[in-house]
Amino acid sequence: MHEGQKDLLPIEKIREAFLSEIRLNPVVVSAPTGSGKSTQIPRWCSGQGRVLVVEPRRVACRGLAKRVADLEETPLGKGVGYVVRDDRCSRDDTEVVFATPGVVLRMLQSGNLSEFSTVVLDEFHERTLDTDLLLALLLKRYSGQLVVMSATIAGDRVANHIKGKHLKGEGRAYPVSTRYIPGKLSIPDIRELEDRLEEALRKARDLKGDILVFLPGKAEIASAHQVARRAGGFEVLELHGGLSLQEQSRIFVPGRQRRIILSTNVAETSLTVPGIGVVIDSGLVRQTRYHNDRGYLTLVPIAQDSADQRTGRAGRLGPGVC
Repeated sequence: MHEGQKDLLPIEKIREAFLSEIRLNPVVVSAPTGSGKSTQIPRWCSGQGRVLVVEPRRVACRGLAKRVADLEETPLGKGVGYVVRDDRCSRDDTEVVFATPGVVLRMLQSGNLSEFSTVVLDEFHERTLDTDLLLALLLKRYSGQLVVMSATIAGDRVANHIKGKHLKGEGRAYPVSTRYIPGKLSIPDIRELEDRLEEALRKARDLKGDILVFLPGKAEIASAHQVARRAGGFEVLELHGGLSLQEQSRIFVPGRQRRIILSTNVAETSLTVPGIGVVIDSGLVRQTRYHNDRGYLTLVPIAQDSADQRTGRAGRLGPGVC
């Protein structure tokens, strides 16, 4: 594919080793968020045939496809595209296709994966039933090149399981100081969330950079939108799976004024939002849990590795604050 302007992303340091290993073995890539793995590695693989990239979320599929298409200077849906539930923007000859796990499982069942020379499982640390099942089936039925990637992953252990090679990429990060809103809560809780957000925004006003706020879902984002607008002087944007591609694309274009971006955990690892200097973290996420073979969404505190990932989003441009 078209190389475009030379990238100076940290992931470039393992390019030679990656291209050498992928011809021989499955490869596990662990690299910090913002290193460039989700945009660059599919481009590297495209020199050896069509590439299918599996992303856990629809919003990441669309956003990454648009970003890689821009890097390749190709119209979205031609050289680079995506396929998610009820939305396809690709052709039969599209070189790099981003898709969700459910879509790829159906492709595997129908035998369509043979059209791709490489399958990339991105953000594997999220460990859903679909991605675990997909990896098991790929190891058994897929004969092409396989890549497993994540910002936080037990790389050596996964590489041993798939009989592959683990490559570690470097990140580019500045120190981030962590501050806490005083209160009676010992663990993250939904109660009084709007009041605590209002206080956090007051404290963030005198800091540098755009503000990224992590919230558990669209309902909390809607409530937080009103709080953010009351703060005044900010452009307020949202980032979640219910957005159209056009709405989502606004996040990646610098605004005329300082921005507050209200996001679900899609901004934790899948997508890198530019310009962030401050992170406000609710410490909450909605996850699917299973009981008696039935899945249900529940509100839970995030794990420590997720907290670290969210904090790190404030340290891409310079020293930041969470």
